[in-house]
Amino acid sequence: MTIKQKIGAAIATGTLLAATLLPGAALADQTCTISGNGRNSTNRCRIRIERRLTVDQRNTATVRNRVVVVQNTGLNDANNNTTNGGDVSVDTGNTTSTITITVSGNTNTAVPPDPGP
Repeated sequence: MTIKQKIGAAIATGTLLAATLLPGAALADQTCTISGNGRNSTNRCRIRIERRLTVDQRNTATVRNRVVVVQNTGLNDANNNTTNGGDVSVDTGNTTSTITITVSGNTNTAVPPDPGP
């Protein structure tokens, strides 16, 4: 095997390994071309891709709910009623209460930017 064949095989193997281990976006616009080689030439091609992303999200929420429900049907009273044999009847109106409390706290969403090439 000649030196050119060894270099070609090494580049092909390295490219295949890099394509397997690195995401496609990392290699999208990265190229390294070696040309004009002569006998016993030494070639080097390095591509370094480094990306960092820090996302710090914090929330503080204080929610206090206090519900007081008082219902009154009219303060009806049936004292001192002696007619009809002492039987007393008091009809009052109905009372109903419906309480709905909906509380939503904090929400965080992070959409990291496209890393690009």
